[in-house]
Amino acid sequence: KYLNCFISDKDFTGMAFTHSYFISPQNVLPFFKQFLLKKLHYFGQEGILPQAERELLEQQPQQVIDWWVDFAVKTCEREDLLSHSEHLMYIGRKV
Repeated sequence: KYLNCFISDKDFTGMAFTHSYFISPQNVLPFFKQFLLKKLHYFGQEGILPQAERELLEQQPQQVIDWWVDFAVKTCEREDLLSHSEHLMYIGRKV
């Protein structure tokens, strides 16, 4: 069921590797609107780095690693890049 939701770009609730709720990045902000929150931040926790983490840490000097981490921090709130991150974080304040 999860893979069918993933392929059809639908949110998923149920058993995956554990009981889970997976939501598409474009559905997160509409979901949180129901809670009367002011959005403070919405970002990808890992930024764009998850796919390259092993190669960066095992094959690059610290200066290169630092540059990529800085780049990831500077771009982590770009909504067009959120799908590159493995986890999303929404931080809001009660209105």
